[in-house]
Amino acid sequence: MSAPLPRLTQIWWTVVAFAPLIVFSLSGRLGADFPDRFTLGAAAVGPSLVALVLCRQPLNPLLVAADLWLCALAVMIGSGDERLIHFADYLREASFFLALLLIGLGKHLLTPGGLYITEDDPASARRASARLLLLIALATAWSVFWRGNEALAASLPALLLFLIQPRLVPAPAG
Repeated sequence: MSAPLPRLTQIWWTVVAFAPLIVFSLSGRLGADFPDRFTLGAAAVGPSLVALVLCRQPLNPLLVAADLWLCALAVMIGSGDERLIHFADYLREASFFLALLLIGLGKHLLTPGGLYITEDDPASARRASARLLLLIALATAWSVFWRGNEALAASLPALLLFLIQPRLVPAPAG
């Protein structure tokens, strides 16, 4: 009989959740063409989500939105439709934050805690969700201003959002 697989620590589950974005980013750093970066990132979405769901790890709605963004742009670029390709090229990094904003707004409107899951204080979670949506809207505007500079338009605001997100909800009382 084989030994059981070791349990992954939370940091490794975070890497699994970020895997599609990591693949997308690293493939660009390694010289992959712009369309190929989306294809590679989108190809990592399936295994990442399957691993997270099968191991009952919580899905971060912003990372799910990022995964959908990778897949949507891979399909848009792969379609060969010049209008869609031009649209994707025009939006560039802003399309990432626009996807986060639209999916985040939908989750905020349709669920009790908005972008957060909490049983302690749903009202607090909704306020935090609204603050996060405001930050995503600001990141969208920032990325439009710095469009074409991937580090300033995408990497910096995305990193800040993912670092700030868990800190917006107060810790449970007790």
